[in-house]
Amino acid sequence: MTWKLIAAPGAILAMAIFANAQRPGEPATDKLIEKKVPLEELLTKAISQSPDVQLAEAKVREAEATLRQARVQVAQKLVEAHTALDQHQQLLMATAKNYNDLVRAKDAGAASAQEAAAGEAKLLSIKAQVAQLESQINALTGKFPAGVTFAVQANPFGGNANLFVPGGHGGGGIAGASPLEPVMRMPRATMAARMRKALDAPVKKFEKPIEQITVKELIALLRDCSPEVPIMANLQGRGDEKISIDFRGPITLGGLFQGISDTIPGMLVFVRDYGFLITFDPDQPLDAMRVSDFHSKQPE
Repeated sequence: MTWKLIAAPGAILAMAIFANAQRPGEPATDKLIEKKVPLEELLTKAISQSPDVQLAEAKVREAEATLRQARVQVAQKLVEAHTALDQHQQLLMATAKNYNDLVRAKDAGAASAQEAAAGEAKLLSIKAQVAQLESQINALTGKFPAGVTFAVQANPFGGNANLFVPGGHGGGGIAGASPLEPVMRMPRATMAARMRKALDAPVKKFEKPIEQITVKELIALLRDCSPEVPIMANLQGRGDEKISIDFRGPITLGGLFQGISDTIPGMLVFVRDYGFLITFDPDQPLDAMRVSDFHSKQPE
């Protein structure tokens, strides 16, 4: 009995070893399934080592470098244009005042017509330079002139979209493109304050109607009423036209400007950095603000 109790556990152990022994020609079961790699590890390797991802990242770095370069160039051009504009506007104000003095002197017989013409030519030249600098700043800041339309159309062959800027008023544009409203620009703060003071100031009282004077004579009269703010005129060859106006009674310069705009067909008054601009519709700067709109706008 004692022998059987000792031999039974050994027999059981031998049977178990025989049952689990590998049969000839059969692979081991634990070698059939390889160790599973976590999905997170696979994603990390794919994102960091994939050639497609590396190429796309290189393009992004190149685009970012191009963007930084473009921003620096635009900022530099804008600073240069803004500085030049300030200098030309100060020169324009001084030239406009000098021209007004020449016109008064010519009317009084103290200056020749040639001197006044030379002063006007110099004034127009500086005005053109100011307009060019203003257009350059508008282009850098993305302001479109009135009547220009734009539209973005998808590229049918893939790649970047195309920006179209058709010219002209109506016609030749892309369906659905709408004209951009021109941005009316306020004068600089110093000039704006002088203008508001001048517009609210009373002018000399007219005792009787003014009859059959030329447009040039009217401009000279207005300059006498605005000694603190220069008045520039672009008369488009209409300076010798005869007009009649009735401004009897007390009136301010702002009321005088409103009156001539209401009674003289096509004549408009605008505010600019160099002073007031009197011209005829539609020959006015694209970003010019009418004096009536300026006068009704509260100062900031």
